[in-house]
Amino acid sequence: MLNLRSKAIFAVASIAGMVALGAFSPSTISSMEKEYVTESSLREKLYSSLAEMGFEDSLQSKLVDQHHVLQQGLDQELRPLFVPAQGMIEQTIVQLLARGDLESAFGMIHTPAPATPLCLAESEEGLNGKALSDLANFTDEERLQTLRKRPTILRAFLKAGGHLTVAFPKDGRKLRKQDELKIFDGLLREFQGRLEQKVLPMDQLADDLIGATYLFRSSTGEEWVFSIRATQAIDARDEMIWELWLGPKEDPLIAERYERIFNILQ
Repeated sequence: MLNLRSKAIFAVASIAGMVALGAFSPSTISSMEKEYVTESSLREKLYSSLAEMGFEDSLQSKLVDQHHVLQQGLDQELRPLFVPAQGMIEQTIVQLLARGDLESAFGMIHTPAPATPLCLAESEEGLNGKALSDLANFTDEERLQTLRKRPTILRAFLKAGGHLTVAFPKDGRKLRKQDELKIFDGLLREFQGRLEQKVLPMDQLADDLIGATYLFRSSTGEEWVFSIRATQAIDARDEMIWELWLGPKEDPLIAERYERIFNILQ
C-alpha cells in the first residue's frame, strides 16, 4: 500500500506523464497540479510531519485509514503511547501555524481540573518541582516521561497564534494547589485574548468528554479536527479507554465527536 507521500508523488508524476503523451497542454497540467496540491497539502504536511517525529506506526496507520483509534487497557501501558501521540500532533499544529500553513487553530482542553501542562512551570517540564506532587502515585518512569514536553508545546501553540480554552467543572480549581493555580493564572494574564478558562455549570465531566479537541483551518479553507479522549494524569486509573480522532471536519465520525464536544461544553 502506498503511503501518503508516495500517493502524492505518484499522482503528480502520473499527470506529468500524460502531458508527455500529449493528453494535456502545459497550462492544463499546471492547473491540475495546483488543484491536487491544494486539496492534499494539509493532509500531506500533517502526516509527513508526524512521520518525521517518529509517530507510532500502528496509531498512524489507523488514523490515516480510519481517522479514529480506540484502545482499552492498563494506564501504565496506554498513557506512554497516547500522550506522546497527542504531544506530537499538537507540536505539528504548532509547526503548521508558525510556517503560515494554517489560517487559524482553536483548541479546547476539557478536563476535571485546569490542564496539567498549564499548571506546570515550563522549566519543570513535568518532572520536578512541587507541581509534580499530585503524580506521586506514578511509580513507572515512563508515565512521568509522557508529561515532559506538553508544557512547552502548549505555550508554543499560544505564541504561534493559536487560541486555547481550558474548560473544567465548577469546582475544578479546587483540585489544584495554590502554586499550580499561580502558574495557570499567570499564563491567563500573559496570553490574554488567546488563552481563557471556561468554568462549566456541572459537577463533573463524563468520562467520554475528558481530553482535548482542536479545530484547525488551512490557508485554503480546509478544516481538520484532532481530539483525544483520556483521563488526566492526576486522575489515572488502572483500566482505561483511550481514543484519538484526526481527520477532516466533514468526515461523519469526526463531525460526531466535534459536535458532541462543542455542543456540550459551549
